[in-house]
Amino acid sequence: MGGEGDRGGPGAPVVHGCSMAAPLPSGFMRVALYRHRIPPNASHWNQPHGSILDQYWLISGNRCNRNRYIPRVNISRAPGQAPKYQRLAADLRRRIAAGEWQGGAALPVEAELETQYGVARNTVRLAVDVLVNEGQLVRVQGKGTFLKDHSVLDHHAYRSASGPQAGDSLASPSEVYAEEAQAADRRLTADFEMLIVRARTDIAERLGLRPGEAVVLRRVLRFLDSEPWSIEESHFPAGLAAGTPLMDPDPVDGGDEMVLADIGRTEIGAVDHLTARMPGPEEAQWFQAGPGVPLMVQTRATYDTRGPVRVIETRYSADRSRLLYGLGELAGRAAHAARTGRTAVRG
Repeated sequence: MGGEGDRGGPGAPVVHGCSMAAPLPSGFMRVALYRHRIPPNASHWNQPHGSILDQYWLISGNRCNRNRYIPRVNISRAPGQAPKYQRLAADLRRRIAAGEWQGGAALPVEAELETQYGVARNTVRLAVDVLVNEGQLVRVQGKGTFLKDHSVLDHHAYRSASGPQAGDSLASPSEVYAEEAQAADRRLTADFEMLIVRARTDIAERLGLRPGEAVVLRRVLRFLDSEPWSIEESHFPAGLAAGTPLMDPDPVDGGDEMVLADIGRTEIGAVDHLTARMPGPEEAQWFQAGPGVPLMVQTRATYDTRGPVRVIETRYSADRSRLLYGLGELAGRAAHAARTGRTAVRG
């Protein structure tokens, strides 16, 4: 490719005083961001005038960086495989998950990814588009492409559903969220509103009502470090809530669970339905998520000894939440560990 210079002999080319003949680690390649014919007046090139410099090296400004190597990646397409841009997106996704780049860090420039993967510039752009749509990357005009800087919060969903048989009363979700945010060193804030609405068909079925009957809806919009995190909507039969603090336009001290206990409707258990779906336009705008990021929807029907008491529907952006459930005796042990900050199970 470059004659004697490639072998590290006396004619090895020099870029602004940096030798280009240094040996490369196995499986790595040199990267050049440009390829020029040597001009007659270029005294800093130790190469005959008029020849082509075809060695690969990473050029940064006017100095070469002899310590930066880029691993060679082969994503050539075999019969039946996904398009190249999808496989490139999958490999970038893998590297992000492995922690190669941290939240807020810049993704390598398109030229670097193009050379590293041996693909066209448009393939790189399509792959990056996929990750932008998934909410993993964000483009900043005039600055580049960056990893979305948000961390995932683990929500111990079983803690607020563990009944007396697990050694715990039905816990307030707000109490659980507050403990989890504090443990993660995150700042939790919330907005609240109370509405009287007509029950959707699915809500009515879980409450034993007719579709369209009146229900009291108590909605909590939660934020972590000022970033939208969850929408929680508790639906109560209007006849149950009438004349109780559940009709108050503000949050109730002690939580809605205490109100229910005070009126003789203590919750003793719950049934969860977990689903995933794409957000509607208003939900997507509120969560500020990428167009390809789904919602996780947790629909919980709670019961006392007489039947259903309320339905709580909580929506989370799937890129910033994990729902954890414990089974059997582990649930009670893990709930205690979450409160005390101790490890529930040791290997």
